[in-house]
Amino acid sequence: VSVTTFLPGLRLNAARIGVSATVRMINLWDEQGTHRAGVSGRLDGTLRSGATLYAGAATYPDTEAGITRQVHSLFLGGTVPIAERITLRAGLDYDRRRSTYTRKGGSVGLQFGF
Repeated sequence: VSVTTFLPGLRLNAARIGVSATVRMINLWDEQGTHRAGVSGRLDGTLRSGATLYAGAATYPDTEAGITRQVHSLFLGGTVPIAERITLRAGLDYDRRRSTYTRKGGSVGLQFGF
């Protein structure tokens, strides 16, 4: 299966208050050339402690095994500095693919800087 995607977006950054917002349009053309569209949005914030938070949502078309379905998604997470070069990262996500399945996920990780 061959699909084409085009994802134009816009990011606004309010550095003084440590917040940014991203909006993206999601365009997909399937193998028959049928166009479908979606959108995603994300907010990011930085706290004085250096911790970061993010949250977002999306609704978009996705092709799997030649079948295109709409997906609805929610996600959130953040980072917490543990030491000068070590950061703890965590996130949660939820995807509901119309007429097939729902996926719930989480991740935890350590980031080491060099």
